[in-house]
Amino acid sequence: YFSWPITCSFYIFHVDIWIPGEVCTDTGIHSTFMNVMCDLTQFCITSLLPEKKTSALLAKLFMENIILTFGMVAVVVVNAESTFLKTFQAMCKILNLHFWPLARGNHKGNGIEKFHRFLNKTSTIQGNDHGTQNGIARTVKTSQFAWNSAPIDGTDIDCSVAAIGRQFKFPLDIELGLLPTLNDDSNSALADYLRNVSNHA
Repeated sequence: YFSWPITCSFYIFHVDIWIPGEVCTDTGIHSTFMNVMCDLTQFCITSLLPEKKTSALLAKLFMENIILTFGMVAVVVVNAESTFLKTFQAMCKILNLHFWPLARGNHKGNGIEKFHRFLNKTSTIQGNDHGTQNGIARTVKTSQFAWNSAPIDGTDIDCSVAAIGRQFKFPLDIELGLLPTLNDDSNSALADYLRNVSNHA
């Protein structure tokens, strides 16, 4: 029995690769995705992988899509039963990150598996509705957006709010909501803001 240390968002990541069977993208590449989940906020980021999955390629994508986008990561958590365990271990060595393999059979410890079950359902629905899985990359990215718009387990706080401080809205929410008003020539909005944040403005 253990629990993850409470740190900050994007500091501990659960990582794994999801392969939705023999499904090709629009470009004919067999669909494989590296999915990562922030341990604290359950915020997910997906990256489409080419067919050859090397540790150098995973390190490149992890650097571009995670570290250089959200900040430095301390620990990468991988299921010890993952087919790609050694590849992720080599990726962490390249990036000089701590690598924590989960105990075998401890599937509850790796939050990314919940996201993979969600992807299984959304990709099945999309495939049944359209009669093809050619748009799997769009389905995965749309599913990522929906997941990050949902509350963190056991709370009423959206993943996106906890992770990046912003609620992810859907097009209908934007269409029905009020747009922010523009500042007028008197800059009254700026003056009000300064009054609210400083006693000496």
